[in-house]
Amino acid sequence: MRNYYIELDAYGYKTDKNGVSYENRCFEKACAFFSTAEKVGTGGFLKVMTLAINETGQQKVDNGWQNYTIGLLFIQDGVEAVSPNCPSYGEGHRHVETWKEYRRDEWKTGVPPHYTTAFYGAGL
Repeated sequence: MRNYYIELDAYGYKTDKNGVSYENRCFEKACAFFSTAEKVGTGGFLKVMTLAINETGQQKVDNGWQNYTIGLLFIQDGVEAVSPNCPSYGEGHRHVETWKEYRRDEWKTGVPPHYTTAFYGAGL
């Protein structure tokens, strides 16, 4: 089982009933995390990734984003120790995940190269 995440970028912001934009109340990016044993680009992988994108994206649309675009895909490539001087060490965190970008040219199974920059959004 491998861990992945894909970035989602805000594409416009909603306005409240007073016409004030949610832009200053929302993050510009979000990460859709998922795990699967499927190979990148296979039907099973795309299904799990799409579910993660839709769930995270819908949460963001419900909380101020108009729509979103899909960014880069990352794969967990290991863990590294947390320094005892780090504040999170005192909270019990001893390791942090390390991630590397999964380049589109590594998708060997015919996934369209534009898939990771496709437009997604509510109702589309």
